[in-house]
Amino acid sequence: MVVQSVPVNEAQKMYFRVSGDLILEGGAADDLTLHGGRGDFRVEQMESQVAVVCSGDLRAVLPDKGQVVVERASGSVRVQGVSCDLKMERVSGDLNVDGAENLWVEQVNGQAVVRNVRGSLLLGKVGGDLVGEDIGTLTASRVGGDACLRQVGLGGDLYCSGDLWVAPTQCALSTVKLTAGGDAMVHLLPEFNAEVQLNSNEREIHLNFGGQYSELNVKQHLLALGVGGPQLTISTGGDLMLTDQEWDDESIRMHLDQAAAGQPGPMGLKIEKFDRKMRGKIGRKLGRMARKGLFVPPIPPEPKMGFGPLRRGVPAEPREGVSSEERLMVLQMLQEGKINAEQADLLLSALRS
Repeated sequence: MVVQSVPVNEAQKMYFRVSGDLILEGGAADDLTLHGGRGDFRVEQMESQVAVVCSGDLRAVLPDKGQVVVERASGSVRVQGVSCDLKMERVSGDLNVDGAENLWVEQVNGQAVVRNVRGSLLLGKVGGDLVGEDIGTLTASRVGGDACLRQVGLGGDLYCSGDLWVAPTQCALSTVKLTAGGDAMVHLLPEFNAEVQLNSNEREIHLNFGGQYSELNVKQHLLALGVGGPQLTISTGGDLMLTDQEWDDESIRMHLDQAAAGQPGPMGLKIEKFDRKMRGKIGRKLGRMARKGLFVPPIPPEPKMGFGPLRRGVPAEPREGVSSEERLMVLQMLQEGKINAEQADLLLSALRS
């Protein structure tokens, strides 16, 4: 094992091209510290950048300032406790993030597990499933599998080819679209303010608000939450359930206990059905991630709700006209308080035209 320290100033960008797995960790020092096999990596230092090329696996301890660009990682990438801004152009394996400031990922061929991103997370394409928790603002152009998200701010549209299970904290823009090719379970707490449009291709819309359960056999339903505000559109190819219950609310457990005792009400029967689906489907996926060595955030350890019968649909195509760089710039301006949500939406509309 070879350890090399490279002095880096704040104006220099750090570029990585790695043929194996890559580990990026945050550090307190000003230097970039590299750990790799003897002869596996080389460093090219220039005035404006530091380029690291590695033919095997690499572990890099990053300084607390600067910008990092992963041009290519042929294996998987693990990120932990990084405070500098990260951009990843292509990850051939899985992506595992636990602690980052701002993260922009153009393409991940495998699965993505992302936790504790304080600023913006901008995902271009994820080939597999997406699991996320505690994310400031999230935009995902295309998720090839299922998406399971908790405590995330919706910083833009999210497109998911499979099932969607999400508990958002806010809509950062005035117009946000969530699209799932399969079924969707969406938790919107009572303090969530939005004008919500629900679209179900299977004419199955389930509402669970204020302890009242209702099932609507319609393709579209409009709903005003709180004092209104952002326009949130949720579209599914299968069933859609919207609830104001906490992710692990005790009232849901009560209905499950009633069902187990053989005395379920209509709401208990529906939640029991959703629960069985979620325990099987999401539980198996998170189990496979754990066996592969990915860090799996606790969302939740014992799922309380799930999806209705699985029906695949065709997700809508993402909107074009705004580049990833432009969208990330707008989201960063919004987070820094330089513009408000309405101004951000107007700016994105101008960029599209």
